[in-house]
Amino acid sequence: MGTQRWASSAALTAVKALADEFGMEHAVLVGDRGMVTNTRITDLKDMEMGWVGALKHAQIKALADDQGPLQMSLFDRRDLAEITSPDYPGERLIACSNPSAGAHRAAKRERLVQATLDDLAKVMARVEKGRLRSERAIGVAVGKVVDNHHAARFVQVRIGPAELAYGRDQPAITQDALLDGVYVIRTSMTADQMGAADGVPRRRPRPGNWPTRAGHGRSGACSSTCPSSNAPR
Repeated sequence: MGTQRWASSAALTAVKALADEFGMEHAVLVGDRGMVTNTRITDLKDMEMGWVGALKHAQIKALADDQGPLQMSLFDRRDLAEITSPDYPGERLIACSNPSAGAHRAAKRERLVQATLDDLAKVMARVEKGRLRSERAIGVAVGKVVDNHHAARFVQVRIGPAELAYGRDQPAITQDALLDGVYVIRTSMTADQMGAADGVPRRRPRPGNWPTRAGHGRSGACSSTCPSSNAPR
């Protein structure tokens, strides 16, 4: 059993035990996007418990694709909006835009892309010197580079016998940037039980260490109204 699955199961059991011990009429599990999964939500429904969690990046992207319910125009006037989707029946979806977290995500992506291009330049030098000639050898070298920096979808590569061409995939970068700083909270709680703003955690940055975490799609920067990718806690 994987560590994350074990942690989710343990948390669910603990919450249920507390609810029974203190005679709670309604218990709600609050977890991050790795804990409150579709599978876990099925378990929560069976146990008549509620939940507050967060969508993963791929799920957020699906909501924004093909004129879906998550459009950036929602954030023209405010950074918080509620949306609905048939993919999440019986759930409220609270979308939030955090410009600070978005800026850090963009900066991280740029560092990854530039690091990939720099290393591909080294592979190119080996090709030009005749040290790499076959498509297979060049492909292996290129694969190591893109796997190391996890930026393959932002770089275009063409490989041939004793040939290598590469560059930024700007359309892919531009498309990915549309969701920089966008997070979506998912919850079973009604508007009467929890307002939209109440579903978004408020955390102060650590002194001298703001934002608390920087990572592609995993920024820990939080404004007063926007969650981190690990939120809600």
